[in-house]
Amino acid sequence: MKRSLVFLLILLLLPLPASHAQEEIPAAYTSRTKVASGYFATVSVLCLFDDYEDPAANSRLEETWQQVKAILEEIEQTVSTSVPTSEIARFNALPQGGRLSVSPLTAELVELSREMCQRTGGLYDPTVYPLVDLWGFSPRFTYGDGIPQLYDRQRKDGTLPPPDEAYIEAFLRLVGMDGILLERDADGGYVLIKQTPSVSVSGQRYHAQLDLGGIAKGYAVDRVRELLAEKGYEYGYFSCGSSSVCVLKSASSSAKEEGDPHFWLQINSPRQTPQGTGAYAQVSIMDCSLSSSGDYGRNYELGGERYCHIIDPRTGYPMNVTGATPQEGVCTVTLLSGSAAEDDALTTALCLMDLPALLDFINDGADGREIILVCYRNGCDRYEVVTNLSSSRIKLLDPAYVLASHIDSSGEVLYMGTLFEP
Repeated sequence: MKRSLVFLLILLLLPLPASHAQEEIPAAYTSRTKVASGYFATVSVLCLFDDYEDPAANSRLEETWQQVKAILEEIEQTVSTSVPTSEIARFNALPQGGRLSVSPLTAELVELSREMCQRTGGLYDPTVYPLVDLWGFSPRFTYGDGIPQLYDRQRKDGTLPPPDEAYIEAFLRLVGMDGILLERDADGGYVLIKQTPSVSVSGQRYHAQLDLGGIAKGYAVDRVRELLAEKGYEYGYFSCGSSSVCVLKSASSSAKEEGDPHFWLQINSPRQTPQGTGAYAQVSIMDCSLSSSGDYGRNYELGGERYCHIIDPRTGYPMNVTGATPQEGVCTVTLLSGSAAEDDALTTALCLMDLPALLDFINDGADGREIILVCYRNGCDRYEVVTNLSSSRIKLLDPAYVLASHIDSSGEVLYMGTLFEP
């Protein structure tokens, strides 16, 4: 996903128009915030509203926060590629034919990943991980303490050459969830099996690998949201970095004055602009999850062009890149729905589509989701926003961003921009 500072996503509580849903909010409610860093290489924030004059409310918050951290710790230690002892890291180290007993947590995430791979026609595929590493976006590059690979590129005079095409072609043959099997053993446990044939480049063997990071943060957000419901919380939010958020309802003083339980949530700009303040839009949301993916997160410049961590499993190149030439297109996708885990995977897949395909997706119902796209043209300070949100639910904050869509009388989203016209 995805720059890993909470400053990139700011939750603001603002009054909404009177047309929005109304409900009585307890007058005594105030907010308390808990912050933790280190999980998933990002910042996690829990903000909950309650009557904190009541000592029981404070105790409940502390207990909830400890349970939230336990959820994050369990998921990271089990499936993170940055933890050498995780089940996924140990599975990745196995050659073809390797078998590993895994926990129900890993099994659940592998099966969910397989489902999302099928639903997206393979555009989301966790077996793209060798290519993620090839392009320099794996944890060993992030943390700077990884073991060099034979295919690592060398910096010369401040330049970084693209990967050798031989490795791209070879690693593409490692892509595909069909080669990753999940079976039950005699005791009812789960066994993960690597059947994908290994590949050889320059006499070195390479094996299929998994990266569940594209779905794990969203899964964590969903788990936390379930916990908050079990604890009886009605108002607040939880964010796992800037890319995966769940929102309950707002109990801020400004919202209470309007009798409105919605949050106004600011979304960070994928590009900095001369007149921008860091956020390109704010949206009104309640009782849902928000997930974003795009090329604004982990990226680097090469030959004056931007390369990001979202790798197209069809080509082996980063999104919006064909050969070494980035194309005009979508730079970020945001989804609002009931499942952050599914949306983490889906936003990744949608980033790899062109605008006409995305418009078809929206007008086919967007799988029941609300969606915001940001499109761009290389070298221009112009960004076009396409969304199926009503105009009362979204406000653009940066003059470089323009609304390039409208909803007609039949409910169809029409593109009004000129960005991709000759």
